Amino acid sequence: MRGATERDKLQANQQIEVAYREACVRSYQAFPQLRMINQPYCAACDTPMWLISIEPERAGHDRRTFECPRCQEVTVKAVNYRPEAA
Repeated sequence: MRGATERDKLQANQQIEVAYREACVRSYQAFPQLRMINQPYCAACDTPMWLISIEPERAGHDRRTFECPRCQEVTVKAVNYRPEAA
């Protein structure tokens, strides 16, 4: 009986360890890279928008156009892709 209890404890600890590993935040999720695109959500239906075009605006800036795949709402954002060093 004692062996069965220790085996049950070991299995429970392994399940907890697996759940903990799955719940941990990966480094790229916690600290996003500057080159990652910040994906906006649609103001009309709260759906993640798709990046459909990138156009140059001025030195160091782009004009990015996002479209909602659900309701076709369009959002245009000016993005500084060369932030000044602090």
